[in-house]
Order: sequence, then C-alpha cells, then structure tokens
Amino acid sequence: MDLDLSADQRLFRSTTREFLEKEMPLTRVRSLAEQGLGFDPAWWRKGSELGWTSMTVAPEAGGGSISDEGLTDTCIVAEEMGRLVSPGPLTSERGRGGAQRGRERR
Repeated sequence: MDLDLSADQRLFRSTTREFLEKEMPLTRVRSLAEQGLGFDPAWWRKGSELGWTSMTVAPEAGGGSISDEGLTDTCIVAEEMGRLVSPGPLTSERGRGGAQRGRERR
C-alpha cells in the first residue's frame, strides 16, 4: 500500500513490523496452523497493548491512534500483518470500534 505517512505513522509501522518479526515469525505461524489454532490470544494481547484494538474507537470511549487517523493506522497494522502472514482478529476488533461509535451517537 502506498500511503503518505507522517513521521509518527512511519515509527508506528516500524514498531509494528519489528514486533511482528520478533513475536510471530513464520515458524510460529506454521506451528499455530499445525496445532489447529487460528492465533495465539496471549500474543494478540501484546498487540492490543500497542494500541491495535483501539485505533478506530473514539478517544472519549478510551480509544485513539498514533496519528488521530485510526483507519489509516489500522491499515498500517493490516499491511504489516499481511506482509508477515501474521494471524489475528484485527477485523473483528475494528468492527467493535465501529459498533461502539454507533452506540455513542444515539
């Protein structure tokens, strides 16, 4: 994906990439697949600590992203996860954020 990223977003991409390379190398992905596991929940919690699960949630609801462009920042994570074939529930986390914003507008 060709995005014009801010300095903060480039740092976020680099941090995300380094985390994925260290914590979920292809050998680990293959091991999870052989065990019949979709992803490792403990690993995903570490990703959520990096802010992956709150990027599209409104700041008033406890969310936010590195650049205040949650969708772009989510795309950064999705691109890096795809580049490294990293499994995880990124899309369902995004859905929860959108659902939360919808409830707040009512």
